[in-house]
Amino acid sequence: KRKNAIIFRDSFSEVLVEAGALVRDPSIRKSVERIFTIWEQRSVYPEELIVE
Repeated sequence: KRKNAIIFRDSFSEVLVEAGALVRDPSIRKSVERIFTIWEQRSVYPEELIVE
Protein backbone atom coordinates (compact mmCIF):
# COMPACT_ATOMS: atom_id res chain seq x y z
CA LYS A 1 0.00 0.00 0.00
CA ARG A 2 2.17 2.77 -1.28
CA LYS A 3 1.27 6.40 -1.41
CA ASN A 4 -0.90 7.12 -4.48
CA ALA A 5 -1.07 3.39 -5.30
CA ILE A 6 -4.86 3.52 -5.07
CA ILE A 7 -4.93 4.41 -8.77
CA PHE A 8 -3.26 1.12 -9.65
CA ARG A 9 -5.37 -0.87 -7.21
CA ASP A 10 -8.60 0.55 -8.61
CA SER A 11 -7.52 0.01 -12.21
CA PHE A 12 -6.48 -3.57 -11.56
CA SER A 13 -9.71 -4.35 -9.74
CA GLU A 14 -11.56 -3.70 -13.00
CA VAL A 15 -9.77 -6.62 -14.71
CA LEU A 16 -8.96 -8.82 -11.70
CA VAL A 17 -11.76 -11.35 -12.28
CA GLU A 18 -10.90 -11.68 -15.97
CA ALA A 19 -7.18 -11.99 -15.26
CA GLY A 20 -7.76 -14.66 -12.62
CA ALA A 21 -9.85 -16.70 -15.04
CA LEU A 22 -6.92 -16.83 -17.49
CA VAL A 23 -4.69 -18.74 -15.07
CA ARG A 24 -4.83 -22.40 -16.17
CA ASP A 25 -1.48 -23.91 -15.13
CA PRO A 26 -1.96 -25.64 -11.73
CA SER A 27 1.48 -24.63 -10.42
CA ILE A 28 0.87 -20.97 -11.20
CA ARG A 29 -2.76 -21.12 -10.08
CA LYS A 30 -1.69 -22.09 -6.55
CA SER A 31 0.55 -19.02 -6.34
CA VAL A 32 -2.16 -16.73 -7.69
CA GLU A 33 -4.69 -18.09 -5.19
CA ARG A 34 -2.19 -17.41 -2.41
CA ILE A 35 -1.83 -13.80 -3.56
CA PHE A 36 -5.63 -13.44 -3.66
CA THR A 37 -5.83 -14.77 -0.09
CA ILE A 38 -3.22 -12.28 1.10
CA TRP A 39 -5.05 -9.42 -0.64
CA GLU A 40 -8.27 -10.48 1.06
CA GLN A 41 -6.64 -10.75 4.51
CA ARG A 42 -5.01 -7.33 4.14
CA SER A 43 -8.23 -5.79 2.79
CA VAL A 44 -6.58 -4.74 -0.45
CA TYR A 45 -9.67 -5.93 -2.32
CA PRO A 46 -13.10 -6.81 -0.91
CA GLU A 47 -13.89 -10.48 -0.27
CA GLU A 48 -16.65 -10.45 -2.91
CA LEU A 49 -14.17 -9.48 -5.63
CA ILE A 50 -11.65 -12.12 -4.55
CA VAL A 51 -14.31 -14.84 -4.53
CA GLU A 52 -15.32 -13.98 -8.10
